[in-house]
Amino acid sequence: MPGSDFHLFLANLSLVARGGTRSKEEVYRVIIGNEAADLDSMASSLLHGYLHQRLEPADSKVTWLPVINIPRDEFVLRTECTYVFNKCGIKTDELVFIDEIDLKSLASAATLELVIVDHNKLAPKQDYLGDYVKGILDHHKDEGLYLDAQPRIIEVVGSCTTLIISHWLSSCTSNHKTYLCNETAMLALGPILLDTINLDEHYDRVRPKDSEVAKTLIEYLIDTPMDFPGAQQYYTEIREAKFNIHHLPSRDLLRKDYKEWKISGYPIGISTVTWSLDAWLERDGEQEFTKAVESYAREHSLDLLGIMTAFENKDTQDFARQLVLYLNNDKLNDLPGRLESTELKLQKKDSVLIGRKPFYAYEQMNVHCSRKQVQPIVKDAIQSL
Repeated sequence: MPGSDFHLFLANLSLVARGGTRSKEEVYRVIIGNEAADLDSMASSLLHGYLHQRLEPADSKVTWLPVINIPRDEFVLRTECTYVFNKCGIKTDELVFIDEIDLKSLASAATLELVIVDHNKLAPKQDYLGDYVKGILDHHKDEGLYLDAQPRIIEVVGSCTTLIISHWLSSCTSNHKTYLCNETAMLALGPILLDTINLDEHYDRVRPKDSEVAKTLIEYLIDTPMDFPGAQQYYTEIREAKFNIHHLPSRDLLRKDYKEWKISGYPIGISTVTWSLDAWLERDGEQEFTKAVESYAREHSLDLLGIMTAFENKDTQDFARQLVLYLNNDKLNDLPGRLESTELKLQKKDSVLIGRKPFYAYEQMNVHCSRKQVQPIVKDAIQSL
């Protein structure tokens, strides 16, 4: 059955990664998501690898190898990922993580081709792989790199997984569409629902292509014997899993969903945390919070660490965002003022972190701006200093 094909593909991944004798005749198409390795990145990588491996002829020397772009020990921090993977019957020991494969050695022993999904610019620590980028599927702002990549699909949609499924459907015949099984449909639908807030147009995160792909997946799941709870319930369960992080220590909260860039020579990082700053400070206190943030910034040699909180206001039930900035370079001292005049609509929080410069805390009134939108705004502000 097609479902077992997916699990056979997964079960073979670690064998492929460990490998044996390799030759330049072998082509390894490694698919990696971004360094935050959220549900969208992981699902995009696994689905793109599986669906395109199934399109390869039997005698093909091309091996599609999805790699999760975090160390294995960080996977447990992605609570929404562990929930969805369990729902889809994906075992952790079937997956290959970035600390378990030497891509430099693979490139020297065989032919390496890199397909990057859910980002279109490699993280600084993986920039050495730039010459191997042969394909891109992403929904972030186009950085104008790897222009010869094929495919090079960069389109503003709510979820990268939308592009993965849409591209695959356009690449295959009707016979090939049987490779869309219960598990792959559930895996694909999860990040689309989560990233578009259950396809809710009010939040300006869903695009027509997201809705079209989600409709295809939902119709498929309704017609199968799999225990599908319905889109609303599935979204609610994933969201609850994602927000179940209150037990994590501060360092784990900061590294759970973290991305890093170099902008005009300044190393900056942004952590997304699905918990309110107020509750976090109530648990740990301001002194322990600031110590943890300073330590994390030192650990990553950052000039700027941004913390974006995203949560549901208990009183109003409305979705809310906050932003904390920690500056570790005096040359960026004017940055908060620049950001205060942007479309983020930042309002200073007068009740927390008072007098604790270089910390700046804000309510982000424009809740439509996730990190995907905030990073380019920060980039423009830094470049204008």
